[in-house]
Amino acid sequence: EWEDPDRSARKTSQAKDNRIFLAIEHDTNILTGRPSKPLVMPGSMEREDSRQVAESLQPMFIELYRQRQVKKKLKKGIRHLYFDRLICFYPFWNVEINDIDVRVVDPKKVRIPRNANNEEEAEWIAEEIEEPLTKALATKFADKKDEVLRQMGFSELHVAKVNPKIKYVMFCTDDDVIFKYNANILKRIKNPTWD
Repeated sequence: EWEDPDRSARKTSQAKDNRIFLAIEHDTNILTGRPSKPLVMPGSMEREDSRQVAESLQPMFIELYRQRQVKKKLKKGIRHLYFDRLICFYPFWNVEINDIDVRVVDPKKVRIPRNANNEEEAEWIAEEIEEPLTKALATKFADKKDEVLRQMGFSELHVAKVNPKIKYVMFCTDDDVIFKYNANILKRIKNPTWD
């Protein structure tokens, strides 16, 4: 039966589709479905020993790729690419597992000098980090615990109950890594990647 066009319209559903999210997830799955694995290139194609070293390192890096869940981190980075037009990965030495690791960094929280065109020209690179205060005090700033609590205006009891977040800046130069909260330098260490 044909409906009468003069009848009032039916009620429409109030549900909305997030089409941007669906498109991003669809494209992310396509891009990371079969990502390229790490490739170790020999330093010199003419030298046999250089090729053998590269071939022997290849399986190790593929296993590290799997263990560190780089595919999952790549998906997270691609989401940043859609909104921020940039993917930032931070390779570092993870002291908890005593091996190399990588993490995705929000590009909006990374700063480089105005006169630098790329990371190699930058004299320093800064990242704004926000993490739970108890974790930061336990792992990074144990010796500055009282100073940080005084600046934030918190007691140890309050931190134990609420566990607020601390926002600090990590500056990386060729020689040093500097952690700064407000105007105070909390820690200065030699850059682990200085060489």
